[in-house]
Amino acid sequence: MAQKYQLQLINDLLMENLTHYKNIKLVIHGFSAEVKQLEELQTFNCYFSRNLILLKQSGNFKKAVKRIGIDKVLVETDSPFVTGGAEVSGPADVLKVLRKLSEELEMGLDQLNETVNNNAMKLFQIEV
Repeated sequence: MAQKYQLQLINDLLMENLTHYKNIKLVIHGFSAEVKQLEELQTFNCYFSRNLILLKQSGNFKKAVKRIGIDKVLVETDSPFVTGGAEVSGPADVLKVLRKLSEELEMGLDQLNETVNNNAMKLFQIEV
């Protein structure tokens, strides 16, 4: 549709605007693991988050993680809106996301949990 009406895509606008913010940390919320986007976003200090619905839709994230590194991965619930079903999502669903992601990445749940937790603490500059 964007092509038909000669409009820019949101992704194009995002990339144009990100060039002004190379020195800040960014979170790509609900990353769908598109390779072209990933290549462009890798030039920035981005973290990439996954939620339940995206884990059900895409098997490309494992390939994406190999390129970006597990140290840039976050998990989310997108509460209360994204469950992949009729029920409402909540903070407790982070564990569901971690379980599914650990299967997809073929990584132990405890190791993934620790890594993702460390990523969030680094991103938000939380020291314990």
